[in-house]
Amino acid sequence: MKLKKILIIVPMIYACDFGKPDFQKFEITKTGSPQSMTIKPYKDNNNVVIVKYEGTVNTNYKLKIDFFSTHSTPYNTEMIVVSNGTVKGEWRRDFYGNKTNGSVVVTYLPDDQSSNGKVDLQVAIE
Repeated sequence: MKLKKILIIVPMIYACDFGKPDFQKFEITKTGSPQSMTIKPYKDNNNVVIVKYEGTVNTNYKLKIDFFSTHSTPYNTEMIVVSNGTVKGEWRRDFYGNKTNGSVVVTYLPDDQSSNGKVDLQVAIE
């Protein structure tokens, strides 16, 4: 009888969504103005920030990523430079912030205020 219970529990464990990042999605439709979004970790012991970007814009733009651990000033800042046109990319960096004080701020920075298009961002901290 115990064997049957184990066989029932094992498939239930594998059905859980282990190891898949929980992405927060942001749609940027006003591509001519800077926009920022803050992402907080949902757990402690994080190790990576994942930024996925996809869209079509008629000017170049940058994605500035600020990393915060426990201070009000970022401990690291990185910049992704994206060319105009249709793009699809993914970017990963180490991150060790905790859920109480850690955060990542992603800022969309257009090169031109007359920019047109749409950019979809997905950001996760795992």
